[in-house]
Amino acid sequence: MVIEGKESLMQVAKDLGISDNTLRNWKNAFERDKTSIVPGKANQKPEDAEITSLRKELAKTKEQRDILKKAVAFFSQYEK
Repeated sequence: MVIEGKESLMQVAKDLGISDNTLRNWKNAFERDKTSIVPGKANQKPEDAEITSLRKELAKTKEQRDILKKAVAFFSQYEK
């Protein structure tokens, strides 16, 4: 509401029951770095996107490891 210019910062802070300094800090943080406040993949910081990618890669690697463990156990039964 403040960013869109519909209401004053003081009025919005009063309506939300917070101090105007708190709202001003949030507004300034939003204007400095909109991607850190707006959720969603399209607005991720590069660091957050990398973390997401690495987590997916880790999950895939764990799945592959588990499949290999099962294969080793299966084939070791027939070696004796």
